[in-house]
Amino acid sequence: MGGRVIGGCALAALVVVPAAIPQTVIGQTVFRAVNLQAGTNRALSLSCPPGSFAVSAGISKASAGVTMLGIRLIGLRTFALRLSDPPVGLERRLTVAAACRRLQARSGSSLHLRLTPVRPLRLRVGPARFRQAHLACPDGTIPAAAGYDIGGPESQVILRQQTQTLRGLTFGLVNRGTAARSVSLYGSCLTVVRPSGASGARLEVQLVTDTVPVQPGSQVVTRFCPRGWLSLAAGYAVPPGLALDGAAAVARAGRWSLTSTTRQPAFAQLQLVCARLG
Repeated sequence: MGGRVIGGCALAALVVVPAAIPQTVIGQTVFRAVNLQAGTNRALSLSCPPGSFAVSAGISKASAGVTMLGIRLIGLRTFALRLSDPPVGLERRLTVAAACRRLQARSGSSLHLRLTPVRPLRLRVGPARFRQAHLACPDGTIPAAAGYDIGGPESQVILRQQTQTLRGLTFGLVNRGTAARSVSLYGSCLTVVRPSGASGARLEVQLVTDTVPVQPGSQVVTRFCPRGWLSLAAGYAVPPGLALDGAAAVARAGRWSLTSTTRQPAFAQLQLVCARLG
């Protein structure tokens, strides 16, 4: 049923879909349908409702050939996105999504989430090189709101990995061009704040990684968090010959769109980050 709801909401220009876990973590997914003319670039934003934090964003319904040039958290509840369409072909339509999360605390409780951006990392990737980079979070927090900026549509840099542990984010980038390129990497740290003397509560996080075979052609993969949990992010690591057309956390699921140009199945590492209040 969740797939049908998501598909129906993607038809509207801007839709907010609630998915609640009573008195724990409340989740909403903000969708926006985007039309791109051939050879054009587009900048847009997705904002979460007041009181919610934007913990991740991405393409929830992909269109082949469209490149995400940048995802960046602006403030605490808005993601700025930049998209690029190839110079050939017809108009393309896709859907982007932002995962919004907040606490619905019990009556009289002052528990709340805190999202703290970390210092952006500027990384230079040499021609025909692969580089990894890491952004760390302090003890008692978990990574969230991963983002990047790979430059303009002429950039030959591709983000092949965006995964996390309980302590930090990992990015893997390859430069297919003949000139060095600079990219920017972003992230934030999420935690539950409670006043002194209040009853204990913590944000429990579950990281689930699947190795998924992708047949030649295009494929959409969906994975779900356990009941009572909400998704925070949809991570990935893809090898050469396998393109990630889109990835997004939606309600309690992760959704990835992949295209393989190899003759044999290619294997993607897909990571679903789930959370609940413990």
